[in-house]
Amino acid sequence: MYIDALKKQNIKWPTKYDDMFPYASYSAQYWTGYFTSRPNDKGYMRHASHVLHTTSKIFSLAAINLKTTEK
Repeated sequence: MYIDALKKQNIKWPTKYDDMFPYASYSAQYWTGYFTSRPNDKGYMRHASHVLHTTSKIFSLAAINLKTTEK
């Protein structure tokens, strides 16, 4: 119901294609070297990114399948 309500509003949602890194706490203070000192965090981030992209693809395929079966 929530997704349907959002769809009815015809909002143009932005899509982010570039990387999330490097992070910056302030305008000129970047977190360079963040993963070299925290290798476990790098692995967790890769796994989470993989899960996010996989679920995004599954959701898209399900939406396409739903759209084609409604006709």
